[in-house]
Amino acid sequence: METIKRKLRVTIEKDIEIEIMPSMFIDMTEDEYLKEFSRSFWEVDSIDELIKFAANVAAVHGSGEEEGLGKLEAKHMKDFVKTADIYFDEISSDIEAEFIDS
Repeated sequence: METIKRKLRVTIEKDIEIEIMPSMFIDMTEDEYLKEFSRSFWEVDSIDELIKFAANVAAVHGSGEEEGLGKLEAKHMKDFVKTADIYFDEISSDIEAEFIDS
């Protein structure tokens, strides 16, 4: 049998809710944290930019550690994992795949 090879475009759309716990700020104010994050990683002007970053990480990687954000965990695990800095809830997910020309 020969190898089967196809190119596809996969589109993933997710609606995600992000909940930031006080532990993410490591005893800093929000402004101090944003300044430290900007100094260490890249320039951010608001907490909304970090929320978008957290949503992207959650959508692509799910639970785990992310430098600059701390520990991300699915909201349904909140009763079992009390040490997360950010909880996320995947409200909806839609995945489509289509063949593309090679």
